[in-house]
Amino acid sequence: IIMSILIMPTIALRMALGFMLPALVLGYGFYAQWSAAKNLLLSLCVSVISMLSALALMFFIMDINPLAAQMDTLKESFDMSISLYETMGISAEELAERKAILDQSFKLLELIMPLVLVLSSLIVTILNFALGGMVLRRLGHKVNVLPPFNEWRFPQVFAYIMGFALVGLYWGFTRDIQMLTQVSLNFFFLCFIAGFIQGAALLRAITDKYHIPRVFYYMVVAFIFLSGLPGQVMSFTGIFDMVFDYRKRFNITAGKQL
Repeated sequence: IIMSILIMPTIALRMALGFMLPALVLGYGFYAQWSAAKNLLLSLCVSVISMLSALALMFFIMDINPLAAQMDTLKESFDMSISLYETMGISAEELAERKAILDQSFKLLELIMPLVLVLSSLIVTILNFALGGMVLRRLGHKVNVLPPFNEWRFPQVFAYIMGFALVGLYWGFTRDIQMLTQVSLNFFFLCFIAGFIQGAALLRAITDKYHIPRVFYYMVVAFIFLSGLPGQVMSFTGIFDMVFDYRKRFNITAGKQL
């Protein structure tokens, strides 16, 4: 009601629809003493549903496709980047090469837009979980927290999904099945991100065991994150760790499945 007074009622309704239900689920999870992973997962699912509902509300009531509007904005920014390169006196060959790279990035972004929505909901959910838990602990309530990062271990299902996604990408590209390609690509990048996180957790466990300074760990992870091949190696190492649990095999530390 307050937001409707201060801003447009349709925008207030969209914001309430997008944030109210996930907050209620998260709050009930704190009250019911759910595990941190369960609370995050269920809140994430509700957050994605709420976000899609809010986008649908904008489409049907205001006749605005927010995703298309965002893509148009990105296209304009790409065009401005190309114009900026032209004013900098870049050669035609190099300009054509950079334009091709930007076009490929834009096409990839269009394909993985569903994953972008999920990741944005995940970021909001994690922030709400962290801040909400912090406030509740300050008020004297018991709040279940995630295990230490060096003990994180995702379920093995991510490894199997990665395998099916690779097969789906092969079938989609070779047989020109657009829908299969897009679905497989989104699942592939989802598992890739999960593998990278688990790989970073495995590296953290190794550095903690041998008492390597945290600063060195952060520098290595930042370098791997910004690099191409090392980042892929980190991700697939994490994927294999989901199946084989290297921390248990090499007696590093016990991995706790989220």
